[in-house]
Amino acid sequence: MLRIPITVCHGITSKWAEYPLTSDHLGKMFALARELGFESIQYDHLEALMDGAEPGSGDIPKQPILFDFDHADKTMLTEIQPLLAEYGYSGTLFFHTSPLDDPRLASKVLNWDEIAQLIALGWGIGGHTVSHPNLSRLSHTDPDGDQLEQELRTADADIKRHLGEQPKDFAYTGATWSSIAEQKVKQRYRFGRLWINASYCLADGRRTPVAELVGIGGADEYDGGPANAARYITVGNTALQSDRYRLPAMEICSPLMNNLDQYRNYLLGALES
Repeated sequence: MLRIPITVCHGITSKWAEYPLTSDHLGKMFALARELGFESIQYDHLEALMDGAEPGSGDIPKQPILFDFDHADKTMLTEIQPLLAEYGYSGTLFFHTSPLDDPRLASKVLNWDEIAQLIALGWGIGGHTVSHPNLSRLSHTDPDGDQLEQELRTADADIKRHLGEQPKDFAYTGATWSSIAEQKVKQRYRFGRLWINASYCLADGRRTPVAELVGIGGADEYDGGPANAARYITVGNTALQSDRYRLPAMEICSPLMNNLDQYRNYLLGALES
C-alpha cells in the first residue's frame, strides 16, 4: 500500500490572511519534502499507479507527492514556479475561468498566456468551473445539475480555446461537494479532487465528516482534522484505494498544516504506510 501526500494552496498570501504563506515558508516546505526523498508527480502518473503501475517503475518515483494549486493567482508564476523549479518539482493548477475575463483583476490574476507559460514549464492544469459556485448549495437550487453542467462545459471550452487542451481532472470548489456534482464530474473527467482545511466539508447540504466522505473510518485527530488515513491518496490496496472522484488534498494555509512541524509529520505519515 502506498500513501501519496497531496497539498494545495491558493498562492502566496498577504499578511492579512489568517494563515499567511510567504515564499520563504513555502520554500522550506519544498526543501523538507526533497530532504525526505519525495518527488512530484502529475495526474498521469497517479492514473498509472491506480491502474497498477509500481512505484519506482518507468518515470514514477518511489516516493511520489502531488502539489496542487487552486486559482490563477499571479504568484503561481512569479513566486511559486521558481521555488518548485529550485527543488525539481512541478505542480498542477486548477482554476475557475471568470477572473481571467475581468480586467479589474488583471494585476492579480494570471492571463491565458501566463498559464500557457506554466504548462510549458511542466505544470498540469485542471477544471474548476467558471464562477466557483458552492456545490453543496447547488444540490438544492440546481438538483438536476443543469447549471453545473453549463459551468463545466463553458470552462472546458474556454480552456481548450485558449490553451489548446481540455482539462482531464477537476477540483471541487471550496470545501463543498454534492452527489450530483460528482455525477457530472465523472462524465467529463478522470479524477475529482476535494479541498480539506478542517475535519468536515459541506456535502449535499449538510456538514459531513471528511473521513466519511472519502470512505475512511476513524475519529478526528487531536489537531481537529480528519483521521490521518483520510489525508492521503492511497493506492496499491484494492480494499483501501482512494475513490478517484473523492481524492483528498490538504490545504497548506490551515490550522492543520500551518507550520513546518505539522508538515513534516504529514510527510512522515506517508512514509509509514
